[in-house]
Amino acid sequence: MNNFSGRAPCFNIAVYVIAAICFSASFLATGCTVEPINQSKLPIGTGSITVPEFKLQAGLSSTSNDQTPSFEIGNLSDGYIVEILEGADSSCSGGTVVKSVTASGGSVTIDSLELTGGDKTYDLRVMVTSPSGVTSCSDELEYVLDATAPVAPSGWTLSSPTNGATSSDSTPQITITGDVLEVGSTAKVYADSG
Repeated sequence: MNNFSGRAPCFNIAVYVIAAICFSASFLATGCTVEPINQSKLPIGTGSITVPEFKLQAGLSSTSNDQTPSFEIGNLSDGYIVEILEGADSSCSGGTVVKSVTASGGSVTIDSLELTGGDKTYDLRVMVTSPSGVTSCSDELEYVLDATAPVAPSGWTLSSPTNGATSSDSTPQITITGDVLEVGSTAKVYADSG
């Protein structure tokens, strides 16, 4: 049996300390590097963006003979691709792109959108796509184009009062019969004040 007296032995402790220092130095030299994030490997098309606001320019009617109406689109950001679609569903699928622009601010104005399908009801939506590929679809906007004049009425006759009759009634009820060939058209009767 070995007997130790005086100062306690420290050989084993020194070996452990040296080993720990060597391990720490080796780790710092070879095992502690941080690789920068490669943004090209990030997922594309995740997240959500605000639904675009889509409306006719102020003062315009949703039923008109204007074949080149103007629209205002809001809730955008720089770089968004803005597409006006005709006939798309609520997710902006299945429609035809009639106009495409890139936003350079919070809103864009589409001046004189040319509608080439003739007189009909145009069901329009706006789809916006962010630079990362996220899309959002607006509510539907219905625009009725009626640019063709109706066919002239024909066969109109005065049935009441009798043609040529005189009366003191300042608000007589006048009955006229005839053909109006376009459903929804309005007929106006003018009186000769002479």
